Amino acid sequence: MNRCLLSIGLAGVVMLPAGLAWAGDTTAAKGNAAGKAVVRQELLAKYDKNGNGKLDADELAAAKADLAKKREKAAKGTKGLTADAVLKKYDTNGDGKLDAAELSAMIKDLQAKHEAKKKAVM
Repeated sequence: MNRCLLSIGLAGVVMLPAGLAWAGDTTAAKGNAAGKAVVRQELLAKYDKNGNGKLDADELAAAKADLAKKREKAAKGTKGLTADAVLKKYDTNGDGKLDAAELSAMIKDLQAKHEAKKKAVM
C-alpha cells in the first residue's frame, strides 16, 4: 500500500514539470477556473491554425504530440528517481513514508529545479 501511494506520488511528480510547462506557470497549475481559461486560450492561440476558435482533428493531434514530447522530456529528468532514493532524501522522520510536509518539500525542490532549468534555457 505504501509503495502504491509513493508510486502515485512519484507519477504526479514526474508530470509536474510537464504540467507547469504546458500551463506556462499560469494559475491553472493551481487548478482554478481563471487559470484554466488562460490555458484554453493559450491552446487555441497556439494550435487553432484556421482561426475558427475550435480545434479540429489535425490541430488536436498537434497539441497531443507536443504534450507527449513535454511528458517524455519531463520523465527523462526523473531517471534514477526510485522510490528508495526519494524516501532516503525526503523521509526526514524515517518512518518509511512521505507525509504532507515531506511531500511539500519534495515538490518545492522539483519546482525549483524546473524553474532553474527554464531560466537556463532563456
